[in-house]
Amino acid sequence: MKATLISLAIIYLYYNPNPNESERVTRAVYPPPKCRLQGICATIFAKNVKILNKHKLLKRWCNMENTFRNKFLSQKRNLFILLTNIYNNEKALYEIIPLRNSNIKRAVIFSGKLTKNMAYPPNMLGRTCVYLETDEVLNKNNYYKNVQRLLNLIWLATDLPIDYEAEEIGGYVDFESIYNDYKHEPFYNPNIIQGCPITQNPIARVASYSFLINKHNDEDFVKFDNALTTYIWAQELTRLPDFHLKYTLFMTLYLSSVDQLSGNSQPRCVSNFITNEFILPLTIEKLCKLIYNDNYNISLNATINTLDWLNELLEIPNFYDILYAKKTNMDFSKNIADLVSTTKDYRNKSFSNLNSGEQNNIKRLNRLLLKETYPQETPNNPIKESVPHLICEKCGAKTGNTHSTSRTYEIEKLIRDLMTGNLDEIIKKVKNRYSELRSRFLHAGFLSAGEKEGGFLFSISSEKEKELIEDMINIAWLNRKLLELFLCKRQIS
Repeated sequence: MKATLISLAIIYLYYNPNPNESERVTRAVYPPPKCRLQGICATIFAKNVKILNKHKLLKRWCNMENTFRNKFLSQKRNLFILLTNIYNNEKALYEIIPLRNSNIKRAVIFSGKLTKNMAYPPNMLGRTCVYLETDEVLNKNNYYKNVQRLLNLIWLATDLPIDYEAEEIGGYVDFESIYNDYKHEPFYNPNIIQGCPITQNPIARVASYSFLINKHNDEDFVKFDNALTTYIWAQELTRLPDFHLKYTLFMTLYLSSVDQLSGNSQPRCVSNFITNEFILPLTIEKLCKLIYNDNYNISLNATINTLDWLNELLEIPNFYDILYAKKTNMDFSKNIADLVSTTKDYRNKSFSNLNSGEQNNIKRLNRLLLKETYPQETPNNPIKESVPHLICEKCGAKTGNTHSTSRTYEIEKLIRDLMTGNLDEIIKKVKNRYSELRSRFLHAGFLSAGEKEGGFLFSISSEKEKELIEDMINIAWLNRKLLELFLCKRQIS
């Protein structure tokens, strides 16, 4: 009973639209949309008690194992009735554009009944129903791309679970006849809010999602799809009994979903200079001054005596020709001679017009030239052929086994790219949770919410318990927000 009451208190904290001062700490970072406890609890529980008894819906829910043992009916036309996803939208049905890489011919989401002969009380909203018509018979190999991906988008938009029952519709020949038997009115009541939808018309957003997902390039499509799946897994864990005993796991999934949306950590290019190569007595300023004083008449945009100036110099395709004209007595090594021969056909071109392999050769040549021309002031190239390598995505060069950007840097970059406003507090929170919770769990199995001692609802101080709940709400909300913003802003023309 204590766990139940505390769980309801958590729900209240999440959805109460008028928080008091003690609750505003959570909402200060990113306040969830206005939702009412009545919209979650009253409709799902109180209003449905008689329906459950009369139509034996409770038996269906209790036999959920059998429902998911038969996720589909191995046919080209399927009707999925989402048992706990209440339909509350301005239109009775929405046509969904066939999802990318799917076999879907037609998809319709509509307001329906749990069974076609079911009688609903006046003013009670129906359930979300999904009609799918596919080119192929559904099977375990094509289930995800045809069914699960669309269900994931529904959960993202509605914030309501997607447990369903596949209805037998073998006697129907088209959607219209199915809709006539299963449709339900009323389908919209703006005074009732179920779950925590992004808007009061969430299925319309699913229709938009189906359009936007087709506008992504291949890389962003895979990123979004993977991150969405991870987010849904986290959501599923929060619905388990004693969910607080899985806190570290579902928080790790939320953080991983955000991580999956962000860019890859960038390996340091083998040819570029980095600050920590210049160890006294070597300095960036000394090397820059030597080069500048030799008066090569090269115009660079970067500020003199900076790392950027040196790295911009590495991108001058004809630097060898300029330098050799000034220092005709230089006797260069075989490595330089080989690269001079390799680059002879494109050293007269602009660096931006070269492909990645050609750019890499130019930068390698110029770095070797600097080392042999100014040996006392130029750091050695730190890359050894005998050590493991990463590959620079921009130029294809082998690099050392280090990155120039971290995972948390890439996450911060993602947040600042997609969101606006004062983001410092949420970025700080995400970085802390990423390092202290996710990394410690993945690398050492450390549990952050006292799961081995009964979980944070029972064994942690009230202040710590409050912090854990706030983190749970804010990170989950941020994850969901970033998924939608990524979908909207990463489309290509």
